Amino acid sequence: MVDVSQTPYLRLREGRAEKLGARASGAIHYAVLTDPDRRQVFITLTRNEGSGGFSKEVVPLRDIEEALADVAEGGTFASKQLRTAFVGKSACNGGFLSAALKAEGLVAPAPDVKHQLVRRGDWAGWQAEVLALDGEAILIPPLPAGSNSASPAAVPSVQGSPATPSGGRKSRRGGNRLMAVGATSGEGDEDPA
Repeated sequence: MVDVSQTPYLRLREGRAEKLGARASGAIHYAVLTDPDRRQVFITLTRNEGSGGFSKEVVPLRDIEEALADVAEGGTFASKQLRTAFVGKSACNGGFLSAALKAEGLVAPAPDVKHQLVRRGDWAGWQAEVLALDGEAILIPPLPAGSNSASPAAVPSVQGSPATPSGGRKSRRGGNRLMAVGATSGEGDEDPA
């Protein structure tokens, strides 16, 4: 039996965002999450309707803001700049995250520069808004199919906050299939990419 380390989150909102690339088709699906104590906001990409690999990490909003820290007020940036918010190295990560941020009203296409974006909106206000939403308790990653550890008695409590990494950024990220607490694998899961 493989011991699966799961992290509790609250799913605050799910969304679907049209891809931003000129030749891209379909949309990307994402979820806005928080820790059970509602101290941080996270975004995770959950599904791709078209082609292109992406990382299934749970990305803290603070890492997204850090990736854009050197963008001056009103300055433009390319979506690839957001890749640094991820541990995974998929070339699509930045573009797909940009689409989710655009859908949330946090970035917009640059008015005068083709293929560039600008930050917009009140990021702190957006964070406060989503933290005020009701949330559904989920575990990431869900237990593997057929695992008898998915019984309600075996599901970890969601009273704590997400595991704090001890050895670097990689350990604080999880997969993207979101399972409601108490659900068995296959119920409450997102569609696989």
